[in-house]
Amino acid sequence: MTENNKTYTPPVCPVCGNPLNSVNEDVLELYEFDVATGRYKECVEAGSVEIYCPHCESDLSELFPEGVCNYED
Repeated sequence: MTENNKTYTPPVCPVCGNPLNSVNEDVLELYEFDVATGRYKECVEAGSVEIYCPHCESDLSELFPEGVCNYED
């Protein structure tokens, strides 16, 4: 097994430009971006829910069309 030494940066909100170190869903689940893996932690399988920026509360469904857990950098 090889070690991945790449670090990732979280995406930014297309409205306010703040880095999305965490995002909110309408079910109040919180997901935090893991810079070591480039993925979000604390993922819970959910149906169709809306995802919001914690800074400006903009809808991020276009940025995360497959959901937060399936985000690919």
